[in-house]
Amino acid sequence: MASLRVLALAMVLSIALAGCFGAKEANVSGFEATGKQPKFARGWAYNGQGLQAATGTVEIATDEAANTGLVNLSVKVGADAYEVRWTSFVGDASKPFQSGGVAKHLPEHGDTGNGDTLSPKIIAESAAWGEAEILLNGQVLPDPVTGRALWNAHYMYADEGFRAADGRILNAAKSAPYDPAKPSDGSNPGKPQLVVVFKSGASSDPALWGENFTETVLSPTYSKAYTIPVNRAGDRLAVNLSIEGPAAGGPVPADLTFTLKGPDGAKLAEAKLGGASATQTLKGLLEVPAPKPGEYKLEVAGPGAQAKYVAAATVLYPTSATLLFHFDEVEVRKLPAS
Repeated sequence: MASLRVLALAMVLSIALAGCFGAKEANVSGFEATGKQPKFARGWAYNGQGLQAATGTVEIATDEAANTGLVNLSVKVGADAYEVRWTSFVGDASKPFQSGGVAKHLPEHGDTGNGDTLSPKIIAESAAWGEAEILLNGQVLPDPVTGRALWNAHYMYADEGFRAADGRILNAAKSAPYDPAKPSDGSNPGKPQLVVVFKSGASSDPALWGENFTETVLSPTYSKAYTIPVNRAGDRLAVNLSIEGPAAGGPVPADLTFTLKGPDGAKLAEAKLGGASATQTLKGLLEVPAPKPGEYKLEVAGPGAQAKYVAAATVLYPTSATLLFHFDEVEVRKLPAS
């Protein structure tokens, strides 16, 4: 009878302990979790604008001791379906906090000095870095800056995340959006959160296309149009302008208007340069951050005289691109040991 009582007591204790720990297991090495209730943004969406509700999940299983693992993300944002298979975990050798690709219990971002300041400080119970391929509606989505099929990839799980319930990322007083220029002034709402972010790399070629349009204006009235081809959505279009005044004692200088129009003929930007005195050069800039594909037009018109203009048109890679997936509900099955 005594042995039965001991056995019964042991069973009760084991059940009680299991209830205390639930499904979360403290591992010597390894992190396993499922993220649900996703939100998506192209960027960090500090004020909550641009943060879109989505459906889907992310499954993560990583081992920080071996720097191996798997991240499977399947999320639908409106009509767009994103699929990610991330299997390459590699840390930057110049950033030891990345621990070779997978890290645990890491103070990160904010004013920690570990990583950038794009989000407030968190304690990442698990974090990883590497490269991943993104499929958008079944097609490979290339990095728009480098043109490569692989994006820079990073995930971080924290017991206390940085995004508030209303979708904003706030300063310490919770009175305004967080400012990356003030990395110590951030807040954590005290809720577990999982963030998976994909960022573009750096291009070794600064421009996709370029041409200098130049002419000396001699007629009393002047008008000319140039074509600028843009082949991809999301690229940047810039036109650097300069106009030289006439020689000393020459005629009244030209007064020219430079107008940039989209493929549909709509005016996107305009600059007026003129009245340059002898030997003087005036400069200006037209820029469209994210044009649609198509043939853009640069129109030059105005009262003419002896003056030379140069319009240096370039189609540039995007400055950067960020795809951010934020998961408000996180089921953690395994946590790395302290």
